[in-house]
Amino acid sequence: MQAKEEFLVDAVQRAVTENLKIQLWGVYDHDRYAVHELAGDEGDTDLYVVYDRPHSEEHVGHVRRYGPFVETPHLFLTFARLADEEITRERWVDWITHFGVLGLQRPDPRLKHGRWKGGPAETFSAFKEEACEANETLKLYEAASKPDGPDVDYIKQFGEARGITFEDSSSRRPFNAGAFRQGARYMVFARVRRTLREEFYTDFDMTNGGAFGFSWGFHSLLGAMYLQLAFLMPNTVGVRYCRAPNCNKILSFDAPQETPEEESERLFTKGKRKPQKRRSDKEFCNKACYMRWKRRREKLEGA
Repeated sequence: MQAKEEFLVDAVQRAVTENLKIQLWGVYDHDRYAVHELAGDEGDTDLYVVYDRPHSEEHVGHVRRYGPFVETPHLFLTFARLADEEITRERWVDWITHFGVLGLQRPDPRLKHGRWKGGPAETFSAFKEEACEANETLKLYEAASKPDGPDVDYIKQFGEARGITFEDSSSRRPFNAGAFRQGARYMVFARVRRTLREEFYTDFDMTNGGAFGFSWGFHSLLGAMYLQLAFLMPNTVGVRYCRAPNCNKILSFDAPQETPEEESERLFTKGKRKPQKRRSDKEFCNKACYMRWKRRREKLEGA
């Protein structure tokens, strides 16, 4: 059984580096998006964003296509961190102009593929809701995956706020740290699986050379980001955490790199950007975390 699980993880990671690199998402020029009001059933109003140009004016030069798994491999982290602060209309529009809409608008109810152009389903409130859920999911994963042991207090608080009691149902004894970790990991797993079941698909392809194989894809940018998290979860070796005491935040994780063939194609394809790379030497979230780590180190050295 263990051998099968290791084979599955290896196959998944190989699929990321080879198949998902060619999956693209689109971003229109910032002046091509328009924000409109959307009236609710109870008299309340919301905002939604949409590509606001007649079809006759549409031109391929107004859209930039990028690969989320090559150019923005840490996009889930970036998206989830948005909810660390208030998400204003300005931050929402800024995200869209950089990365595109989430893909919540479906052109056909029978199809799952989301539109790059947005629409009435691409609302401000839905964006905030998805960002807050991603933020909760990431924080719970971080609490369960701390190198020095799970953050039991955070996991317990998270669970109890949702009616989950962490105790042995047979003897009513509190769970140990390992049980809290396992419970938190399962909650993260359930959230990721639920999203992927809606926003992820597999296909059977044939290459130009006649070889057969399976490929993976996503119906929306939201699905692409959760797929990034799914590949992070078994890849704990490549995860970099903030070194500050009592900080669980993930700074980066290993991601697919650009091959020489892809680099050559990018250089000769107008509009294609080089994959983003985060600083490999970054050790702290911010200056505050660094100062907290420094004070603790000075205190220990002076003891």
